[in-house]
Amino acid sequence: MWLSVLYHLHKKMKNMSKKSERSKRKTAQTVLLVVAAFLICWMPHHIIAMWVEFGKFPLNDASFAFRIISHCLAYGNSCVNPILYAFLSENFRKACQQVFACHFFYPPPPVEKVVRIRLENFTSTTHSTTNI
Repeated sequence: MWLSVLYHLHKKMKNMSKKSERSKRKTAQTVLLVVAAFLICWMPHHIIAMWVEFGKFPLNDASFAFRIISHCLAYGNSCVNPILYAFLSENFRKACQQVFACHFFYPPPPVEKVVRIRLENFTSTTHSTTNI
């Protein structure tokens, strides 16, 4: 009997270990992709900033366009992160579905709910009904 219990416990621990490893791998993958997206999005902006600070940044139409694109790319990183999380995290997708669920499909809450409150602490004989 004890041997059977130990066997099942060992098997369960092994399954938990596999889930834990898979979860750690998925988390590491998510972190690496978010960091890579950050580097890709912000690197042109920082290259230009250092070029302006330490070198001679050319002032022409191409450099102006490159500077605008680098700013848009840098600020676009804020838009990229939720998309990455949406593709990589099932928990994030579920939470978003709960937050942004369409309320047209749910029945409306009751229009009026009656709550009866006994005011024993305030007066000795008064009962009150409150409509919410």
